[in-house]
Amino acid sequence: MIYYTGWDGKNGSHRLLLEAAADWLGEQGRGESRSDLVLKDPGTYKKPFFLSPENVRFSISHSGNLWMCAFGTEELGLDLQGSQKCSPKRLAERFFHPQEAQWLERNGYGEFLQVWAAKESYLKYTGEGLSRGMDFFSTAGEKGLKTEILGVIQRHFQLIWNAGNKDEAAAVCVTGKKIDRIRWKPLSSSEKGVFRIKIRTEDKNNG
Repeated sequence: MIYYTGWDGKNGSHRLLLEAAADWLGEQGRGESRSDLVLKDPGTYKKPFFLSPENVRFSISHSGNLWMCAFGTEELGLDLQGSQKCSPKRLAERFFHPQEAQWLERNGYGEFLQVWAAKESYLKYTGEGLSRGMDFFSTAGEKGLKTEILGVIQRHFQLIWNAGNKDEAAAVCVTGKKIDRIRWKPLSSSEKGVFRIKIRTEDKNNG
């Protein structure tokens, strides 16, 4: 399950996490409530986790005024990358695997945000963060984005987030050992906005 909401980008992420976690427990038909949630933050470069209840895994990501959190019973990683002013060519050459940089250059950098989301999603899945950099693995092959990387599955999505009168593009990637059907659900406290999902067609034999 992936929860989403508009967000001011500054305050309230912890509250949104607890709200989403409580709803997810209800969706699973579990008896725990929000009062049963005990969150542990182990510190810099380590993933926060719930001490209680058991078997609740989550990953948070946000970009601009869009906040997301994915939940499951197995370890997972979620990353969201919204449109921003930058030099894709320079960033790809500096931080990405050479195979990714070459593929992006051949294809006009239209998938730059998708590659970025895929890389950070994997690093969130492993819990390594940026301690080893981002260039020791490639999320793209000759045919494009991979659906499996270093033994784990990746699902790629392209979204349009509409806030007010402006459409903003966003790339999303989810990483996990096993990924079944993904559901998307707005939080009840969502700010005004229309969330339209465009799901990228995936080729299971790519890369």
